[in-house]
Amino acid sequence: MFEQADTADEAEQRKMLTFVVVGGGYTGVQLVTEMRDFIVDSLIRHYPRVQRSTVRLILVQGQERILTDFDENLAAYAFIQMRREGIEVRLGARVTRVWEDGLELNGTESLSTCTVVWVAGISANPVVAALPVDKDASGRVKVDEHLELPGFPGVYALGDNAHVKDKAGRPLPATAHIAVRQPAVAVANILADLRGQPKKAYTYFYMGQLVSLGSHSAVVKFYGLRLPGLPARVIWLVLYLNIMAGLYNRTRVALDWFLGLIFGRDITLLRLR
Repeated sequence: MFEQADTADEAEQRKMLTFVVVGGGYTGVQLVTEMRDFIVDSLIRHYPRVQRSTVRLILVQGQERILTDFDENLAAYAFIQMRREGIEVRLGARVTRVWEDGLELNGTESLSTCTVVWVAGISANPVVAALPVDKDASGRVKVDEHLELPGFPGVYALGDNAHVKDKAGRPLPATAHIAVRQPAVAVANILADLRGQPKKAYTYFYMGQLVSLGSHSAVVKFYGLRLPGLPARVIWLVLYLNIMAGLYNRTRVALDWFLGLIFGRDITLLRLR
């Protein structure tokens, strides 16, 4: 969009450089704040014909607050921080129509844009959703405490494809820190099937809630600790490095983050066909 906007008139520039993210949950908030940092800190200085005032970042949320599953005070901090950074947050707004160069909100307001990113909700893989088994409304298959499909011995599901409940009987959200803990249980139970041993139950262990707000800020609720700002961002980085698989990947990602702080982010666009 920036490449195209660099040679366009002002009206076209405003349309090309309006980016709309639909969904104010964990993914939407983290995505739009990262987009803001990427554009303002790394990208826009390479396009002298594009003014900062032309760029518009909009987060559309159908409910009356963002991060509805998050601590209310920390969610309010995130909202204020995003507004301070120039991100428009449209609460109580629902997308009623989308077309090639725009979208409609609440059936009344139109926005001109070439980029709409939809992160409002997660559904299971279509292959999984089509299986003739018991599923929830999003297509995730319901599993027992061993992550096994009832009535289908030896068939396991996990991550975004599995409907797993906590001890209180509530379905667990489809987030990374839950998904990365399930494979070890599934593997242990597959081995138990082969060896005729007792199976292991999956127990959800609540660590906390973490949401990044860009390169220099985050909100964290961790073991009763509520923390916003840069210290929360440091905790976010450490914990997410910890859940990555293997020392090689952790080192590579940490090094990439470090080099990005020094030299800025890579803005190279490679179209591989």
